[in-house]
This record gives sequence, C-alpha cells and structure tokens, in this order.
Amino acid sequence: MKGSQQTEDPLDNYWLYEAPTAESFIRLVRRVRGDGEQETEGREAMDGSDLPDDPLEFEWQATPPTIASFLAAVRRQAKTLLICLAAGIFLALAIIVFSTPMYAARVSLYLGSVTGGDLRSELGTAIDLDTNAELIRSDETTAAVIRELDLATLPEFAPEASTLAALVDTLRQWAGRASPDEPADPMPMVIGKVKKGLSVSRKGNTRLIELRFSSVSSALSADIANAFARAHLAGALARDEEAKVQRIAQLETLAARARQKAAEADSNVRSLLRGTGRVAADPQQIEQQTFALRQQLSMLEAKAAALKTKLSLIAAYERTGDTSVITLDSQASRQLLTELAQARDRLAGIQQQPGSQPQSVSAITDSIKTLEASLRQEVRLAASAIEVELETTVAEQESVSDQISQLNAYVASETWSALQAARRDKIFYNGAYQEYLSQLETTRYAPQSHSDLRIVADAVAPTLPSSPNKMVVLAISLTLSIFVGVGLAGISEWKRNERARV
Repeated sequence: MKGSQQTEDPLDNYWLYEAPTAESFIRLVRRVRGDGEQETEGREAMDGSDLPDDPLEFEWQATPPTIASFLAAVRRQAKTLLICLAAGIFLALAIIVFSTPMYAARVSLYLGSVTGGDLRSELGTAIDLDTNAELIRSDETTAAVIRELDLATLPEFAPEASTLAALVDTLRQWAGRASPDEPADPMPMVIGKVKKGLSVSRKGNTRLIELRFSSVSSALSADIANAFARAHLAGALARDEEAKVQRIAQLETLAARARQKAAEADSNVRSLLRGTGRVAADPQQIEQQTFALRQQLSMLEAKAAALKTKLSLIAAYERTGDTSVITLDSQASRQLLTELAQARDRLAGIQQQPGSQPQSVSAITDSIKTLEASLRQEVRLAASAIEVELETTVAEQESVSDQISQLNAYVASETWSALQAARRDKIFYNGAYQEYLSQLETTRYAPQSHSDLRIVADAVAPTLPSSPNKMVVLAISLTLSIFVGVGLAGISEWKRNERARV
C-alpha cells in the first residue's frame, strides 16, 4: 500500500501494491524465475499481432477470440463444413432410397384382472401379463404361425445357408472330412427370422398387451400379427384343456387314495371294536351311555333307600303293633287293615254303650286278634318281598357301578386311544374323499375359459412404412455431419495457428 515499508522479498513487495493486476503478478513471477524481460519476434496472434515466447506473457497478452475472428474462421472452413453437410445429406438420402421399407402392424390383447383390487391381485395381473408376453414370443407359438401361414416358403423367411457354414463345408470337402448329407431341419432358422420382426410389450400400467410385427409386406405384417394373436389364444385354450385333464386325473388319484385310506381306517376301527367286545367308538356315544348308566344308578339308589325305609317302618310295626306307621301295597294287606280298623271301631262303640254284653266284646276282641295275626303274617310276607327286592336293587346298583367303572377304564385305555386315532383317520379320509369328489365334479363341468384374455382389435394392413423414418434419418445424418464438420474445422484451425506460431 502507499506509504508502507517495502521489503527486499519480491513476494512481500507484491502484496504492498495498491492494486495488484495480472500483468504485475506475471512480472513478479518472471522476476522470481530470473528470466527478465525478453522480447519475442516472429509469432502472431489470431489478429496478426506479435506474440511473446513466454507462455505466461502470451496467455495474458494474446488477443482473445472475437465474433469477427470466429466468422473469419468459419469463412476459411466453410468448404469443409459444406462438404460434411453435403455428405450427411447424401448419406441420409442413400439410406432412405436404398433401405427396404418395413411395415409394422399392431394388435392388442386384453387380460382381465382377477377378483379384488388389492395389491396381491394387481401383482398377479402383472405376472400374468408378463407370462402371456413370453408365451407369445415362444418358439411354440411362432412355429404355429409359420405352419398356419406357410411362412417357410416366403423369400423373406426362407432358410438360407450362411456364408460361414458354406465355407466350413467347402473346407471339409477339401480335407476329405465332409460330413454325410443329412437333411437339416429348417424350422429353427425360420423361427429365428420370424421372431426378429416380432415385438411384444405391455402398454404402460394397463392390462393391454401390444403385439407388433414388422415385415416388408403391409398385408403380410397384419396377417402375421393376427396369426400370432390367434395362435396364442389357441395355445392358451389348449394349455387350459391340458391343465384340466391333468387336474381331473390328479383329483381321481387323490379320491381313490382317500377312499382306500378311509376303508383301511374303518377296518381298523372294526377290528379294535371286535377285540374289546363293544360296538361304540364315538366318544359322544360313550358319554351318552355313561350318562344313562349314572341316571339308572341314581334311580336304583333312590329305590333302595325307599325299600330300606319300608323295612324300617315294618320293623317299627313289629315292635309297637301300630298300624299307622306302615304302608302296604298288596290288596290283602289293605283289606286286613280296613277290617281291623272297622273291628276296633265296633269294639270301641260297644264299649261305650252301657250294658254291653261281654259275649259281643269277646267276639270282637277275638276277631281283632285274628285280623292282627293275619296282618302280621301279611307284613312278614311283604317284608320278605321287600328284602328280596332290596337285594335285587342293590345287585343292580353294583352292576351299573361296575359298567360305569368299565366304561371309564375303557376310555382311559390305550385301546381307546388307538380306536379314536383310527376313527379320526376314518372321518378325515371320508371328508377328503367327498371333497375330492366335489372338486372333480366341478372341474369336469366347469366352462372352459382363459383368464378373460381376448383380442381388443385385429391388426390392419398399414398404409405407410414404419422404417426407415425419413425425418429421423435426416436429423441423425445432419447432426452427425455437423459434429464431424465442426471437429474437422477445429482441427484445421488449430493446425493453422500452430504453423503461425512457429
């Protein structure tokens, strides 16, 4: 800066300038290098001025390119640019004139979606679309189209021996190792040629498949495109029919196997039942039997309690002679009780009458004793019958208890476990057999359809060729020629400037 102390170091003095410039920096660098100021001669810039030898000085003193210098360079290289442009136009015209026109016919196929709109169904539809596209491109579909339209006889698709194969055969013949003449199958070669003109793609995110075929013949391209669509639909129906036949055979095999397994399980159940001497294998039946036996046991217990009560009342009658405590079921006992009550009533009436005769009282008393003796006899007989009935009831009660215990032991045994396993197998295989029969019936009489795949619109013969595209060919040729011309012009100008600097 002004007024500041300068040092001997030129780099320090450089920063003391008031306004450092590019020229001052270059001079500083030259001073540090020790080159000094040297003038150059014999070098000219683009505008004709002399240029120094020092590249640092030259880079900053050379006249930068201007519009005038650029236009001058264009005028000097106009011939090169025009030649390249003309060559590009000539190349485009040659391609357009000598290229064989190709006609592309399109046909669209629509694949209906599966039921539902969730992500899984959409993914399934996308997979089905890709699968159908690959099936259209398959050799099987292509071979069907070739056979339908007899494409192997057309010059466009006729098989031709390659030059390399012919050369190899010639060399083998010269070497004496020619292979025996065997008729080669031309179909693979024809399939390869036909598939070169085929293009199959999904249209965006739709359920449409676009089938495009290119050929030198407008009508033939439409015919082949439609033939591909028909062949794919026919192949899909054939695959569906084959899958249906395979499914029916599979279901029949599964049904026969399930039926055999069910029969084996039923035989096992019967064998186990014969071994146990029982006829019930269902747990519900065992529960019903156990419940019935428990109810029967309860009734027997109540009956035994009632019989014991009767015996206790008879014992009380035997001790007291009180007939009011007993209840006899026999008609003779009831008649004796009635007569005994009537006799006691008469005796009581006579005794209450004044002047009753002792003979009458004695006769009634004897009659009462006779009736009481007869009643005691009937009571003893009834007691004997009740005791017998009580013993029978107790025996039945023990028998029912034994049956319940046997059922409980039977349910807890390994035989019962094996029986239940065999029974479950029988139920399972019987259910599977019925299910397979139902599926078999449905599959046999199901309508034949292929995933709602149908042709939206048939291909029509195109009126204009799809290739070569004149505008595209011309644009590419002109762009290429411009780039080449600019490159050649730039190289020419660079060499001119280099010569001018020497």
